[in-house]
Amino acid sequence: MKNLSLCVLMTSALVAGCGSDSNQAATGTANGGSSSQQSANQAATAQSSSVKPNSVPWTGVASGYVSNGDPSNDRVELFVRFGEILGATTVYRRRAEGFRPSTAPTSEQMSAQAAYVGSAIDEPLLSASAAIAPVIQTKMQEVNQVFAIHDLLLELKQEQQLQNLLNQDRSQRDVQQQARQKVFDLQSRLYMAITAFFPSRHEFMLASSALIREAGDKMAIAVSGDGVIIDVDLLQEAYALIDLSVKLDPKNVAFCDSQRLPMRDHKRAIDDLLNAIVPLQLGEKINVTATDAYALAAKAQVIGEGFPQKDTNQCG
Repeated sequence: MKNLSLCVLMTSALVAGCGSDSNQAATGTANGGSSSQQSANQAATAQSSSVKPNSVPWTGVASGYVSNGDPSNDRVELFVRFGEILGATTVYRRRAEGFRPSTAPTSEQMSAQAAYVGSAIDEPLLSASAAIAPVIQTKMQEVNQVFAIHDLLLELKQEQQLQNLLNQDRSQRDVQQQARQKVFDLQSRLYMAITAFFPSRHEFMLASSALIREAGDKMAIAVSGDGVIIDVDLLQEAYALIDLSVKLDPKNVAFCDSQRLPMRDHKRAIDDLLNAIVPLQLGEKINVTATDAYALAAKAQVIGEGFPQKDTNQCG
């Protein structure tokens, strides 16, 4: 996803972004990248993302690998898009699981919640998925496997799927379970695709850097400069991108300490960052900001660029 350096965020612009460039970085482009949509805030059970009056705006410069290539000939871009889809479908599932009304929801509440859940899979993400569909089709023919992704992603956006997923009628649990299974089926297909394409350590580290940079773009708006959470939805999206970036490594064991140790340290740093982000509660003060995400993304980029483009077990 093409990212642009974030400009200085003014207090009055924390939710809207700081101009067209930073807003694009935070919400995604047609080249790939998931975004938080305003319709999400209309959900009856969604938390308010209003800015706290005393919040200090985050300021800084984005860093990390910029993903903006053509996935048909740029494998790093392909894996970034896999990570984006994994992150978005995880947010989709978690939003649905978080819908636990104490009383029978009204049709208006159901519609609002369905829009909220469905907004996790936005148009830029669907465009990114459509762009890699031909690449996936070619690979499926090559390995004689079926892991088509785009059609199932479109199904998750259908109104009936969303209503079934959020169905609170205990007598129709099988309907809800079938809707849930579609999410797991899609993620299973994504893991199959990642394994089939099998990223090199170089590709994995650069893709991870790009996804963490995207997460930093979201954190720059979701978390104030002094670490106060001001947009829960956006921070959840950032969390998912960071968390799922690890899944792009299909257990490709490195034989050399010069490769194995940096990758192990990177994954440990991801765990530390994720642990510092929780709890995801509006107004909660955490010990990290976008600065930490960007620093991790930049370090991952340096490591990835230092690895050979094709894996080798010859230690230098």
